[in-house]
Amino acid sequence: MEADKYIAEAEACLTDGADVTPRTDVTASLVDFTNVQRYATGRSELDTLDTLQQAAFLHASDMAARAYAAHTDLEGRSHLDRVRMLDRQSLFGAFGANVTVVSSDATFAEIEQALASDPANAANLVRNKFNSTGVAAVEKDGKIFVVQLFAEKLGELDRPLPVSVQQGEKVKVRLASSGLERVRWSVVSPGGTELAAGRSQRLTDLPAEAGQGYLNVEIRYGGQSSTLQGPAMLIK
Repeated sequence: MEADKYIAEAEACLTDGADVTPRTDVTASLVDFTNVQRYATGRSELDTLDTLQQAAFLHASDMAARAYAAHTDLEGRSHLDRVRMLDRQSLFGAFGANVTVVSSDATFAEIEQALASDPANAANLVRNKFNSTGVAAVEKDGKIFVVQLFAEKLGELDRPLPVSVQQGEKVKVRLASSGLERVRWSVVSPGGTELAAGRSQRLTDLPAEAGQGYLNVEIRYGGQSSTLQGPAMLIK
């Protein structure tokens, strides 16, 4: 699904509500549980990011409504795909997610144990690179569907990137630390093929044919390079 259509459907779901019961008590408990685990290992507390919250809620609601449990939805979209469509400014480095489904009568302790008992989930809870999170839990048909997203937010665009992007669109980047150096931007296809790249603050040489792409920003820190992942777009 193209970014504009997904965003429209997501906004309708977030505004009108899905056919599920939000479990904000579970959400609050898991945020506290995560920070307790991080304190115990000398990690810093995670900031709650609205777009991660929204993406987590949409996926939890979709799993509940269509009775499945997976990191990707039935159309093949990943957690990061959803976040990059919803978040029009953030630039992310490391990214992770925890998903679990438990009985609706499970206690907070049992839900926390269900998450922490999986080695990959437990590692996400205390990963040092993460600085942001978003948690959602919804109940339907006797089950609670839980999604927790983790991200390393290292920068943002100075203004939201339009969903539809044309040649010359300005993309000014603000990085989270003075030690981070912006190297260049690139636009890649959903399959990861580089479609255009440059070092200026404007997107140039975009493909002539319309299609979906993702904005990446390459940075350098301490002599090493890495790629930050930004918003999805439609190239017009």
